[in-house]
Amino acid sequence: MSDRDLYSRLLLATGNGYPLSYPEPSDDLPQCQVRGLEIGDVGALSSDGSFNVFFNICRSPDDPSNRFGVPVGFERLDLGSNPFISKKAYHRPGSHISNTKIKKRRLDVDAQVDNVFLPVGAGAVIKVSSTSTKAAVLLLPYGGSRLDVRFVDTFKDLALRHAQSWYVFVTTLRTGVENGDLYLINGVDKSVSWGVAAAGHHTERGRISLKLSAAQTGSAGGSNTWQWEANTAFADMGPRRPAGKA
Repeated sequence: MSDRDLYSRLLLATGNGYPLSYPEPSDDLPQCQVRGLEIGDVGALSSDGSFNVFFNICRSPDDPSNRFGVPVGFERLDLGSNPFISKKAYHRPGSHISNTKIKKRRLDVDAQVDNVFLPVGAGAVIKVSSTSTKAAVLLLPYGGSRLDVRFVDTFKDLALRHAQSWYVFVTTLRTGVENGDLYLINGVDKSVSWGVAAAGHHTERGRISLKLSAAQTGSAGGSNTWQWEANTAFADMGPRRPAGKA
């Protein structure tokens, strides 16, 4: 099992939805770059840990989100009024999600701070460690929001009515998707910045220890961003592109 697969498997048990080891939306759809993954997206997991969207049941057939077309007998879901449960500050700044207890320590400051990621100054270093032999962690420097469908049975009923036509449609796209591979998104967690990491028992002495360093981006006087230092475990940071404007 790869460390990317290990990341998803370990964090799935925390009850926060399916953990994408590559949570950033793809570059092929400008709307997706701005909005990210959306409730109503139907798609499948990709080998790199991202989510490949084929169509959206909450948008019209001619919406750019449905750029590949829609299944025969496509039924757009009418969400009605007040369809979502929104929690804009669900994850507090500086928080993390992990399958085990981890420690985050800022090495360039003496005092304990609530958010070890801020302020970001060039040369800052954070150590992330765990005594577990298998650990996965999602870091949220600026926190994150959560949006869930209020009436989830409506989604379930529509999926049961149209699942067969959805699979027929995706098969015509020659995506390699097999029976049981499709997902219908009914909730999303989003953040403007993220870090993911996982490691298994192959780490030295059964102890996982990773470091992040703040590096300046752009010209002199520009912004700083966190980057993982070289290590043998799977680790990634984002976003990789400038934030889009809604």
